[in-house]
Amino acid sequence: MKSNLLGIATAGRTVLGAVVGMVIGIVPEQADAFFPIVNPGDAFAGQISIDPTTPPNSGGDPLLHQYVSPSIGVFTVNIGGATFSEPVTLIQSVVFTPGVTWEYSWSAQQEPFPGDTLSFNGTPLSFGFTFLRFFGSTTSTGAILPESLSSYTSSEMRIIAPGAQYFGILTSLVPTDVQGDFNFTGTISSASFPPVGVPGRPRISEPASWGH
Repeated sequence: MKSNLLGIATAGRTVLGAVVGMVIGIVPEQADAFFPIVNPGDAFAGQISIDPTTPPNSGGDPLLHQYVSPSIGVFTVNIGGATFSEPVTLIQSVVFTPGVTWEYSWSAQQEPFPGDTLSFNGTPLSFGFTFLRFFGSTTSTGAILPESLSSYTSSEMRIIAPGAQYFGILTSLVPTDVQGDFNFTGTISSASFPPVGVPGRPRISEPASWGH
């Protein structure tokens, strides 16, 4: 299935500079411009809002329902006291079929790449993206809304920003109404802060078939 992974390119101060400043007791100028530094096991929380009336695209693979719209919903993640947010414009939901294997059962993200509009504390970044994925459901029907978290064997939350990458696993997914709004919590599985200023935006490609 399709996924996006970015090279790291931005201008300005580096996260390393922020770390050095903290170690020697200097508060960096405009410290709120730095991404939060977190460790595996740290908690995160967020919300995802989905318009359940969005119809699936016609055509394509009948076992993979794709919902594409500039206004499907919004994805927000709070990490280390900071907030990342991005529109959801693509949801993919599998119709479980014995003997047919998919990379994931349900996915929400922004598409098409590279038209990403990831924001950090309300300010748009030069690039970046988020996505939320669930794996291993044997009861998925291709619906636009995710099933209960217990229906899946695993999950993944990913944020890629210029100078920061966060990966997490959900521990809860709770609907707050019947209109497609959910709160979620989770823990960071890994985080990295690559050097900034590297040109280009390479992506990790996956089979063109989005395969099964």
